Amino acid sequence: MASLFNTQNFALGQPFCYNLLFQWTKKMQTQKRSMILGLTLFTIATLFYGYEYILRVTPSVMSKPLMAFFHINASTFGTLSACYFYAYTPMQLVVGIIVDRYNLRTVLVIAIFCCAIGAALMGMADTIWVAAIGRFLQGVGSAFAFVSALKIASIWLPANRFAWYAGINNTVGFLFAGVIGEVALNQLLKIISWQSVFMLLSLTGVILGVVLGLLMREEQQPTPKTAVKTNSFSESFQNLRGLIKIPSIWLAGLIAALLFLPTSVFASLWGIPYLEKLHHYTSDQAAFTNSMIFVGWAIGASLAGFISDYLGQRTLLIRIGALLACVLSCILLYVSQLNFILVSALFVLFGMVSSVEILTFVLAHDYSPHPHAVGTAIAFVNMLSMVGGMLFQGGLGELLDWHFIGRVHQGIRFYSLNDYQHAMLIIPISLFVAFLCSLLIKDRAHSP
Repeated sequence: MASLFNTQNFALGQPFCYNLLFQWTKKMQTQKRSMILGLTLFTIATLFYGYEYILRVTPSVMSKPLMAFFHINASTFGTLSACYFYAYTPMQLVVGIIVDRYNLRTVLVIAIFCCAIGAALMGMADTIWVAAIGRFLQGVGSAFAFVSALKIASIWLPANRFAWYAGINNTVGFLFAGVIGEVALNQLLKIISWQSVFMLLSLTGVILGVVLGLLMREEQQPTPKTAVKTNSFSESFQNLRGLIKIPSIWLAGLIAALLFLPTSVFASLWGIPYLEKLHHYTSDQAAFTNSMIFVGWAIGASLAGFISDYLGQRTLLIRIGALLACVLSCILLYVSQLNFILVSALFVLFGMVSSVEILTFVLAHDYSPHPHAVGTAIAFVNMLSMVGGMLFQGGLGELLDWHFIGRVHQGIRFYSLNDYQHAMLIIPISLFVAFLCSLLIKDRAHSP
């Protein structure tokens, strides 16, 4: 027996041990490089999502100067802002296919420059039609941001943390929207014109596109462990046809649309003028309070993703969030005897409970029949989630004009609190319907 452990046999075993150690070390280094690469690409895509969210909410702080410059009423202003969603929403039908098929670097660079061109057109517009084209181009480019970030997460990052990464992506987007898109831009408008703000946003997009093009190289591909095949267009459309036959995908999209409607309609456009009416706030106070919805989303999105992964639950959190959001919306929209600090805190809470909407995209991921159809599934649900903004940014303006009994000064309508409160009924109604719909969908097991 002792002969088995003599010096000669041990020496013969050394190459085998060293080989195992070398292979293990090489594997760990490869996994580390893949993780670093994935986090880098995810960060870049997430910054793009933050940028496009600033563009999305910018009209909310410019309602008065835009309506005065173009001599338009609430209906036309809402339609102008909604041109973003007229492009963004239907684009989701092809965005998932494009993201699943083509190199993400090329797709993202083109998308960012499309946003930058749209912002420049808005800044140079002298007619409502030019402004509408610019807003539409912003929607075309922005359509790729969210899906691309989640597609990157699904390829390069751990599958059992997908909900958390989805939440992180939303956190960045909503922080950018709230802190930069509303509070900072509102202050900037006191220094420079709204046209200059759009030109500054256009320059920001150009810089972001150049940086992304330099950092995200064409040759970067997923590691063999997470490699995803490239689909032909026929395969991609076949995936889409398969997805639209899954009732739970439609239900997830409907819940997403209903939960996101208050944010896309109120926080992104009509919240500031409404708060000025309801609480007699200054523009600074209204912008700050309205931005707290985005701060709440930023906190809640990551938290919802973390809790969802920890508990393995999606729908339970959606039900709780929808019901709480409905109750809070009734208080925030129709109770005027609240102090500034309490209103701001309640808006943070409202954003947090509304952020369970992010879990509908996790449901899309979980219900996707194939790994290479994840981008298409997420994009399809994202398309449905934007229907509320597409219909009701302009639709709420129509409701305002329908109930309008106020005064007109130099061709501009001044809407009363009563006009706004009638129109705002769509928000608690949508949230309650979201809660009812959430009772009809179930979780699906997802791979770790």
